[in-house]
Amino acid sequence: SEIMDSNLAETYVDDYYEYVDGELALPPRDGPVMIIEDRDYSLEMIHRRAYKLTQETETELYGNYTLTITYHYENGRWIIKDRDVEIH
Repeated sequence: SEIMDSNLAETYVDDYYEYVDGELALPPRDGPVMIIEDRDYSLEMIHRRAYKLTQETETELYGNYTLTITYHYENGRWIIKDRDVEIH
């Protein structure tokens, strides 16, 4: 909840974690698409408390895709409000 919207965090927990013996566990599998910092991306101001980062790139694992992350300034800090990956 410190870095992303609680609804988005719940989605990631549901998609990537499983309960094993009553404990939350991360089973071996591919993780989420991440920003590749040494590749081009665009950062657009939606308004003074919201920005959208877009990166279109290609990797061996995912092929060609576009990653879009929306950041909002809430409660004195920036959080990830929304995240979308479009595989081409």
